[in-house]
Amino acid sequence: MRLLKEENGFWSAYVLIFVVTLALMGMGAAMLMRNEGVSIAKTAERVQADYAAESGVFFGIKAIEKGVLTTDNNEMNISVGNASVYINLESDGGNQQLSVTSDYGNSSSTVVVDVQSGTIADRVIIAKSSISGIKAYNESGIEDNNLLLQNTDIPTIDVAALYALSSPSGQNHDQPVANWSPLNNYLGSFFVPGTGQPNVTHVYGNLNVGTNIQIWGIFVVDGSVTLNPGSNVQGVIYVVNSSNTYMDRIWYGATIRVNGGVVTNGDVSASWLGNVQVQQNVTYMQAFAAFQTGSGGNQVTVSNWTYQ
Repeated sequence: MRLLKEENGFWSAYVLIFVVTLALMGMGAAMLMRNEGVSIAKTAERVQADYAAESGVFFGIKAIEKGVLTTDNNEMNISVGNASVYINLESDGGNQQLSVTSDYGNSSSTVVVDVQSGTIADRVIIAKSSISGIKAYNESGIEDNNLLLQNTDIPTIDVAALYALSSPSGQNHDQPVANWSPLNNYLGSFFVPGTGQPNVTHVYGNLNVGTNIQIWGIFVVDGSVTLNPGSNVQGVIYVVNSSNTYMDRIWYGATIRVNGGVVTNGDVSASWLGNVQVQQNVTYMQAFAAFQTGSGGNQVTVSNWTYQ
């Protein structure tokens, strides 16, 4: 009987130890699961914060291109999902830095990138659609295809002011015909002698610049544009609508040249034979940019993408 009681005491103690061990194991597992859950939640928050910051960078780039974010108007606050995103653009010794900080839950992420942007005067072609078959050159004659800007927002231009300047009550350069082909050396100079105004011609229909024909000024074209072999544009062509600009150099034809630029709501293309050159002329493009009333026409390049 005594032995039985002793055995009962042993097994009672053993069961108690086993129960306590199970309880401790359960508590440990619960704490481990809780900690694991907290870790997963923190990782998810961090990923969301990183994603929101990266999205803010791309939003900031588009805002710079549209002229909404500048070094003068340099702060923006947006929401990306449930994250709060602060965007800041600073100028440092001629360089620009775009800084984006996002907050999501208890996590924060900051991305800093160096950016460079350009205006109308920094381009030779700005096209809402595509550009193909064309070489761009800077004012020094060095090839630089970064001067071509395609698939972008077109600068908002005061078309009414250009029309008024070209009209009979202004410079009297209107060409109200379906298809217009200017004579060689049309207008003779980009600026009106003695006034400082650019010569402006409003082409109601299509502009067709013939072989070996040179023209001068700003051409506001409601229709399409065709430049033939040897044609030479000293100035700026602005295509108001979504019409095409085509530079048609046929076999053995002379080089087509534009000294100035093309701004178009359509696309710009050259024949597959090439030998089409568009060279930067900041003076001419700045004269055209004087009629800009809104954003657009900027191109942003990004370097040194850094997480902090």
